[in-house]
Amino acid sequence: MVEKIPVRIPPRASAASEDCSHQITSAELTALLRQQLDCLVSLGKLAELQRDHIEKDRTEDLLQLLLHRQGVVEELARLEDVIGPVRRKWQEVAGGYPAEQREWVEGAFADAKRRLGQINDSDKHDTFMLQQRKHQVNGQLGQMGQSRRVTRGYMPAPGAPVPGQVNITE
Repeated sequence: MVEKIPVRIPPRASAASEDCSHQITSAELTALLRQQLDCLVSLGKLAELQRDHIEKDRTEDLLQLLLHRQGVVEELARLEDVIGPVRRKWQEVAGGYPAEQREWVEGAFADAKRRLGQINDSDKHDTFMLQQRKHQVNGQLGQMGQSRRVTRGYMPAPGAPVPGQVNITE
């Protein structure tokens, strides 16, 4: 596990705070990117578990996993509030970092983008699987409703005599 350098991450800022006026040191950026990559690794593992829960129809486990996953996504959002402005202006600010650091940061940016793409693709596949399951269940419910209507068509109306039944009160 990579040693994490404690860095104060501000609460979620508005999207308008893009100015990069809060200069970030090389060590802070490295620590934040490592935390981001750790979160993305966790999110990737959660995506694998999510797929397993969906395939095995474990709804309760899936709901618990989604709650945990939401916490990881919120952490990623806080990190992105700080990293995002630097990444978007990287060409302008890269010169302020040592060459070795620039290469590492660019590699981390690329790794994060690749991992996010994999997670997004996995989520799209899971969404498709859940939609198919929903259509199957809707079809089964529709068939059940149709069966009930057909069965009711053969049932006597309330109070009507049932064929083969003897009415002994008359």
